[in-house]
Amino acid sequence: MLSEALIFSLLAICISCLGLFGIAFYVAETRVKEIGIRKVLGASVAGISAMLSKDFIKLVVIAILLASPRS
Repeated sequence: MLSEALIFSLLAICISCLGLFGIAFYVAETRVKEIGIRKVLGASVAGISAMLSKDFIKLVVIAILLASPRS
């Protein structure tokens, strides 16, 4: 049977993934006009995706640095 620590760890990971999805949805929703203008001017889907994910990558790197054990 699964241990309680494993169950709570999986629950915490699911909640954090939902949080990241919510932030991504919010940022995309607030930048709809910017994305539309960039698309009309010829931006690629990869370029728009990179623009949106750049902010998240910064946050994830900061979180990894803060959460990683120091030696």
